[in-house]
Amino acid sequence: MKIWVFIGRLNPPHKWHINTIEKSLESDDKTIVILGSANMIDENNPFWVEERWEMLKSNFPGHSFVLEGLEDTESDLDWVVRIREIVLKHAWEFKEISFYGWDFENDSAIKVLKQFEKELGFKSINFVEYSRKTLCFIHNWETCYYSSTLVRDCMKRWDKELLEKLLSKDVFKRLKNIHF
Repeated sequence: MKIWVFIGRLNPPHKWHINTIEKSLESDDKTIVILGSANMIDENNPFWVEERWEMLKSNFPGHSFVLEGLEDTESDLDWVVRIREIVLKHAWEFKEISFYGWDFENDSAIKVLKQFEKELGFKSINFVEYSRKTLCFIHNWETCYYSSTLVRDCMKRWDKELLEKLLSKDVFKRLKNIHF
C-alpha cells in the first residue's frame, strides 16, 4: 500500500496543483494534501487555509483525499516532526510514502524533507519530482509556468485573461466573486 503526500501553500491553488493532485488520485492508494502557512495571512498568503481547502475540494467532486493545514514553525525539524504526525494520523498502516515536489532544486519542502529523512522514520520514502515545466502555456508569445506568485501578481492588477489560463474554472470564479 502506498500513500502520496503533497505539501505546498497553494495560495491560491492553480492548474499545476490541480493536475498534480489528479495524478495522485489516479495512481496511489491514499492522498494527503498538506497546506502550508496555515497560520499566515499576508501579501504572500492572501487566503486562509479553510478558503484554500474549499477551492481545492470544489475541483474534485466525488474524490476522497485528506486535507490538513500545517503552520509555519521556527525550526525545520519541528516542521518535519509535524509532517510525520500528520502522515501517521491518516496513514499509520502504509508501508511506502511518496512525497511529490515540483522542482527538487527549488522546492524548499522537498529539500527540508530530504535533509531530515531519517527523522521522518518511515521505512520506504520516495521523492517524486513533477516539474512545472511539464505543464505550461503560451501567453503573449511567451512560455508561462504555473506559479502562485504569478497568480497573486495577476490578482493585484486583475489580469483576467492570464488568471483564466492559470486557474481552474471554479477557482477563477471564486476569485472573480472576491475581485481583487
